[in-house]
Amino acid sequence: MAKEVFMATLFEALQWWILCPVSAVLRPENVGALMSWPLTEFYKATTLLKDHGSCQYHRDALVALAEFTARMKQIRLPVIQEAQTAVAKRVCKNRSILRSIVKTIVFLGKQNIPFRGHTDDSKWIAETCHNPGNFQALLDFRLDSGNKELQEHFMSAPKNALYRSKTIQNDLIDIIGNWIREKIVYEVSKGKYFAVLADEAADCSNIEQLSLVIRYVDVQFELKEEFIGFFSCEEGISGEALASLILDTIRRYGLDADFLRGQGYDGAGNMAGNLRGVKAKIQAEFPKAVYVHCASHKLNLVIVEACKIPAVRNAMGVITKVADFFKYSPKRQAFLEKKICEQGQDQAPRRTKLLGLCKTRWIQTHDALENFDQLFATLIVVFEDIKDSSTGWNRETVTDATTLLHCISQLSL
Repeated sequence: MAKEVFMATLFEALQWWILCPVSAVLRPENVGALMSWPLTEFYKATTLLKDHGSCQYHRDALVALAEFTARMKQIRLPVIQEAQTAVAKRVCKNRSILRSIVKTIVFLGKQNIPFRGHTDDSKWIAETCHNPGNFQALLDFRLDSGNKELQEHFMSAPKNALYRSKTIQNDLIDIIGNWIREKIVYEVSKGKYFAVLADEAADCSNIEQLSLVIRYVDVQFELKEEFIGFFSCEEGISGEALASLILDTIRRYGLDADFLRGQGYDGAGNMAGNLRGVKAKIQAEFPKAVYVHCASHKLNLVIVEACKIPAVRNAMGVITKVADFFKYSPKRQAFLEKKICEQGQDQAPRRTKLLGLCKTRWIQTHDALENFDQLFATLIVVFEDIKDSSTGWNRETVTDATTLLHCISQLSL
């Protein structure tokens, strides 16, 4: 056994010696006496021995001897293992660099922050007069925070391997998106049964896109709805085309359509039609996929119809005017906050600013109505003080306050 270890170590040492630059230095034309031919001119021995100790091939031979001795005594690893170790260290370093870049992308995604700036070209990254975007700014922030490894990478790596261009951003976003989608599909598969929620709309480039959501119950019996993605409606937006797109998509991601138990769409003809709608096309193939009209769309339709009632429409208009009365005047807003503080901490509302009504997001409208209700008593006091005040307010403010006081007083009846 000892003989085998010795021979293996000797082979590694000789392999290193053969591959090292000494083999190129020890050619006959590069060496002289004591190496390529015997020493016969002994009167030159003193000079030759001094020169031999300082020549390059002698120093290289000493290095080879030290390497051979180190491997014989197992102080250093064999050449192959050292090469593998160097590769492993390089892989670990590259993963650490890539981890910093990926974490930056994940941070922007979680916080719903856009990636791009005024320009995406990498040549503008170092220019202070341009805004290269939030992604580039966060990477620079990592450098300022002491990420030496990332800083060394950006300074020494080739320009086509910095991993901070807009193309790499898109590639990494796609990779992360696919990983998240695979995780969702795995959870859905464990829960077995699922439903699909879908809607189509045109994006900013006027291309029809289908948004697809999977609704399921996980193994902990918790109801979940997970967004799968947007998909281009290349075959059109007919019921048959959209039904094929939905089924092909869930099959492509590994979901078994035989366990499809529900469908949720709006009331449009191409989605909910009994003959040619998506609902009918899918139910023809999977009868257990029960269709349910989207509850959010129902609520939206009800609210839209309710807003057509004159009393509701007038109330919405008054609330908008009151919010604008304080929104565009810092002096009026400061007076409102002063009156809120005079009420004391026990009676003072949590918010001191009125929210405007949003025409498309009914959740924000609901918050604005609640906020108006909380500030209603204070608004009465503010408008009365402005109306009765003889100084400090111009004629337009007094007129608007008097009108709004009459309007909100009617709302309270």
